[in-house]
Amino acid sequence: MMLADCEPWTELPGWMYHGQEPLPAHKLVMGHAGITWVDLVFPFFLFSLGMAIPLAGRRRIERGQTPWQVVLCGVWRSIALVGFAFFVQHLAPYSMSDNPTDGMFLIGLVGFGLALPIFSRLPSNWSRLVRWGTRIVGCVLALALIQSIRYPQGLGWSWDRSDGIILILATVFLIANAAWVYTRNNPAARWWIVAVVLAASLGADAPGSPIKSVWDWNGLHWVFQPAFLLYLTIALPGTIVGDRIATQGVALPSAPKISLGLASACLGMIPAMPVAYYARLSPWLPELGLGATILCLNLRFHDRTQTQILSMGLALLTVGNVLEPFQGGIKKVPETLSYLLATTGLAILVLVGFIQLLNARPNLSGINFLAGAGQNPLLAYLAMTNLAEPIWELTAGKWIGGFDLLPWPELGLAIIQTMFLGVLVILFSRKRVVFRV
Repeated sequence: MMLADCEPWTELPGWMYHGQEPLPAHKLVMGHAGITWVDLVFPFFLFSLGMAIPLAGRRRIERGQTPWQVVLCGVWRSIALVGFAFFVQHLAPYSMSDNPTDGMFLIGLVGFGLALPIFSRLPSNWSRLVRWGTRIVGCVLALALIQSIRYPQGLGWSWDRSDGIILILATVFLIANAAWVYTRNNPAARWWIVAVVLAASLGADAPGSPIKSVWDWNGLHWVFQPAFLLYLTIALPGTIVGDRIATQGVALPSAPKISLGLASACLGMIPAMPVAYYARLSPWLPELGLGATILCLNLRFHDRTQTQILSMGLALLTVGNVLEPFQGGIKKVPETLSYLLATTGLAILVLVGFIQLLNARPNLSGINFLAGAGQNPLLAYLAMTNLAEPIWELTAGKWIGGFDLLPWPELGLAIIQTMFLGVLVILFSRKRVVFRV
């Protein structure tokens, strides 16, 4: 997300941007089909959220919590995510202006500082009263700061100013967590929920249908829209994969070459499939190549859990490719069935690919870098807008901004900024400053 945000806006090839924002205007074209690597970020985020639910939920139940307590915990976390969505959007410098001043970047830094007592994991040796008091004081100061800011739409707080991505995550987590709790011993039941949601989305396309009136309801648009439920089709398969890993474990081959082969086959789909979708080529060639490679490798290595997971990923990718011509081609906006299913399949393949890569190269520095940043996703999300960008713009950005860089060197600069964000998040994680909601 940081790289897509910092890269040059107009000069790079179209596949470096969102597939539905074609050059040169970069305006959303609803009928334009195709996706790029940028369009994989959000579904991968949703899949990771879903996969984490059984990994955390089973530990809670093993510690003695009842299913009802786990559901209530999910309700509380979803409410906190909604609060985080409003916090992020109100205190991001680019919410205050399209061209933030130094003062706005400083406000962003102050906002990040206020997020620490509100959202971070406070020391366990503090009493409950002290922890709650600290969070309440942080909330009061944050609200006072927000009320003093003049936004383009007016002064202070607005219910219409929230981060849509986080709101979707809050809704999806609430329902996926409850669905997992009550189907944790029957994962296949979650496929029925996926089927009902997909059927409802198709029924909502019919003008005048009762389902459409429900699907388009926006009475609580500032916090929930029924269309958010469509993303359960990504998160619920994630819970099924998480269940398999939590209950069955993952056996790894002793031969690093086999692991590297599986990792290359799975991770190779990340450039192959978006290229096929964006260029409007047949997506079948890379998928068939992947299937043949995995089949050959499985002749020497067989693990039930990974075979099941890989089969699920290939099945979802296949169904997504079959549906690709439907709804005018694969699109992120509005979300087509092919987009939802194919990206879920790709997320599963990437998961297996990274598992195998870590098995073959456990000390690979690049993977450890990604893992360190991924352990603290909410802090990374806020640090992107309220820490890394303000620090950069107030220091190196002032000096580099005076140069007229060519597109590809500017992309290299965006990569450096992205790595800078990763380093910041890793440093916070090592100091045990972790955001939780």
